[in-house]
Amino acid sequence: MASQGTSTGKTRSGLLTALTCALAVAASGLVYLESFSDSAWECAPMVPEGSASSAPPCFRASVFNANSIRLEWRVGTPGASVYLYSDTDPSYRDPGAQPARCPDEPDSTCSTTVTVEQGGTYRWVLAVIGDNASFHAGTEVNVAPPAVPQVTAGGGFVDLLRPQGQVLTWTAPDSDSAAIGSPTGFWVEVRPHATVGWLPERYPPAGVGAEYAIGAGTFQAEQEYVYSLRSCHLPAGSTGKFCSPPVSVGFRAGYDSFTSYRNLTVPPGEPLEISFTNQSGDARMLSSATLLPQEVMPVEGTAFTIEGTRLTVGDHHISLDSCLLPQGPCSNRRNAVPAEKSGAFWRRREGNYREGEEIGRLFPADKSPMISVLAPATGEVHYLQSGPVSEVAAGDLLAYSITQPGDLMTISVGAPMDWVLARPYTDDFYPATALASRSKGQALDIAFDTEGAAWLLKEYSNSLERVSVLGEVEILGLPMPRHTAGASMADQPPGSAFPPSKPFTFNWGAMWWGRSSITSLAEKITLIDNKIWLTQGGSLLSDPLRQLPNLSRVIAFNPETAGSPTTPYDDRFCVYTMPADDVDGRGDNQVIGVTGLMGRIWVAESRGLLSEDQAYLSSFVPDPRLCDNLLTVEDANAMQSQPMQYCADGHSPEQDGCVEKLPLPSHERPIKIAHLEADPDAGLIWFTDASGQFLGSYDATGESGFILRRFSEDHLDAYDSIGKLGGFPWDLQVTTDAVYVGEYASRHILRFDKSSGEFSEISVPYLGRHSKLHSLALDRLRDRLWFTLAYECAVPGKHARSTIGYVDLASWRRLLETDSSSGNISGVIYDGLETAPACEMHPGRHQNFRGIAIDPNSGRIAIATGLREQVTLLEPRAGFWP
Repeated sequence: MASQGTSTGKTRSGLLTALTCALAVAASGLVYLESFSDSAWECAPMVPEGSASSAPPCFRASVFNANSIRLEWRVGTPGASVYLYSDTDPSYRDPGAQPARCPDEPDSTCSTTVTVEQGGTYRWVLAVIGDNASFHAGTEVNVAPPAVPQVTAGGGFVDLLRPQGQVLTWTAPDSDSAAIGSPTGFWVEVRPHATVGWLPERYPPAGVGAEYAIGAGTFQAEQEYVYSLRSCHLPAGSTGKFCSPPVSVGFRAGYDSFTSYRNLTVPPGEPLEISFTNQSGDARMLSSATLLPQEVMPVEGTAFTIEGTRLTVGDHHISLDSCLLPQGPCSNRRNAVPAEKSGAFWRRREGNYREGEEIGRLFPADKSPMISVLAPATGEVHYLQSGPVSEVAAGDLLAYSITQPGDLMTISVGAPMDWVLARPYTDDFYPATALASRSKGQALDIAFDTEGAAWLLKEYSNSLERVSVLGEVEILGLPMPRHTAGASMADQPPGSAFPPSKPFTFNWGAMWWGRSSITSLAEKITLIDNKIWLTQGGSLLSDPLRQLPNLSRVIAFNPETAGSPTTPYDDRFCVYTMPADDVDGRGDNQVIGVTGLMGRIWVAESRGLLSEDQAYLSSFVPDPRLCDNLLTVEDANAMQSQPMQYCADGHSPEQDGCVEKLPLPSHERPIKIAHLEADPDAGLIWFTDASGQFLGSYDATGESGFILRRFSEDHLDAYDSIGKLGGFPWDLQVTTDAVYVGEYASRHILRFDKSSGEFSEISVPYLGRHSKLHSLALDRLRDRLWFTLAYECAVPGKHARSTIGYVDLASWRRLLETDSSSGNISGVIYDGLETAPACEMHPGRHQNFRGIAIDPNSGRIAIATGLREQVTLLEPRAGFWP
């Protein structure tokens, strides 16, 4: 397939030249044509009618009427057919079959018009299909987005103890230029919380009626409620509306919370001030078994000082709760429904009950039927009446459940860890460069290649992005075939289009699920033997009936491959579709991690992090003969006939070109293999167990098989744990002497010493419950372990809570090799990265730092930045690196 050009309506600078015709085949095999809407179209001479020879086609895109895109082509292949593909739009709306030559137009040029609803980068592939061969070329265009509406009111905190209705108001750009209903009038659209599409209502751009009301009953749970606004209009001459990028307005429904760092490490005996909000309920209560004069005590204001004498060596916990006076509810207390009538109340014993379980019965004095009293929440139930039976009046409070605290802080006293908190990042780096991602989806992981280019992988996407050393962002569409049901793309009626293959399930909870061409699991990108490898794991959740296919793909990109223009995809890609071992061919492998060792590619088949299914470590020998970039899962027997199959007994990847599947050891709770790292010196594959139980390894030499090393704590019942996954061990890094594991939910970093076989552990300080320890990366030259703190909250604001930091590994090693006299472990957490500019396609968003990579040749750091959808680049100052 061809490389892509860019149309912007303006000449742009850069390495790409303004080629307007495919005169040569690029390295990918697919020729990409650079074209501009204000430039002349210099095309190769057309081949005369009747000639037996052919010439490469010309293909360009240009923007007019703001959101209309004219696709034009000239084809010099006699008797050819033409098909236009949409290349990277996740919906793959192909323009489809088109005429090859249009004699009534100048130079027989053909064209079609595509109208887009939003700005951004759009790409298409032209397929010229002849009797004996086909040729493909591509083009792309950048459509400038309209200006976004400005939110004038709305968003912020909602007190769940006293939830109140909210109103969003706005002013849209050009709101005075025309009224709604006129041909070019502006309006505003709203997408409510937890909905897929935009409401059909058209709201005024400003003034009377420029508002959206949200009822108090909407706010039922402690969570985010995110609403989106966009400004739309019908450009003059266009056939479709044109809308701005969405602006998010968010509400955090909840209770008071700590505003100081959590997971703090402090010296013993010194007073410590902690801070918190005071915006929920009537009163705030601090609770601690060790840090307060009394176990539960009310506090005023927004700060409290813990006496130094109470800060003794060890781990301490202190919680914060908000309450309504005099009888609640509170952030850690849910009241049962008051007595509906007067009568006798019989209660069960105090203790732990699940939400909805019967905890008592009310026998009304008027002899009406008995009324069951149910536990209002899962937790410890307490009663306000003494004795098993008591007389109550209508409206009396009967019982309440004690639940998790509203917020919890852990303080480690005397731990051998010295953190430098909120260090200005510009002390060690030059001001950050933030490059806007050009494709759809959410930035997830990132890696450097040997040339110093950064490669960005996104979930909810089907493209890859390469950021050159010079900062140019290139989109690479991942191969996705069309489902033709056996029909030929040649000689189709004009405008007819084939749907894309849909190998994945897309699950949006109770709202919607179905088949999809994009994957929600896209968790790993890495460099193996000078090739870029990435995973597409399908959906984290299968459809409820487990009937839809949910396959996984492992994809390699070889920059040294020379492709062919006869294919509709970039030939540098090689798609390995993991086999399906179930009867229905659904797959549900849910691949997470990938690595390479001893000539094999090793793949983590989690089989569902939240399921009870057994996980597998699989491996295969990479071979182009196993690739099938055009595998269409809708075709009957496609999965059974594809080249990638699991090895039968007595067969191996090396001899038979199959996939070896190794079941993880059985355990009471299923082990959920997640990320992988190769250890070439030891011949081991190390892996994290996302269920929170083990650090595992597999001996790839075949000598010792699987070895599981149990974590000292799985955090299953800890505050902020993730269900059955506990602390959620996720990413890992391997050095010559140790393995480092990052726990996403508990924000701990564990070190497994290869020699002693023992774990040591540190806590990473963070701001806000939504901050999670996402990814790890090694700087082997400076012996630093870098990490990202992702602020996974989508509500705009709290820009400083997502950040990066590092741990000095030499100091950790010294502490273990000697004693505390050698000094503590040292680490740094940075501040100020929120000042990097946002991009126009994602206005008002904060950074969500996820994947992180270190270029070993320059010390540059690249961060996959979600929400803003950017690549954040940091160049170290001299003296900090090397």
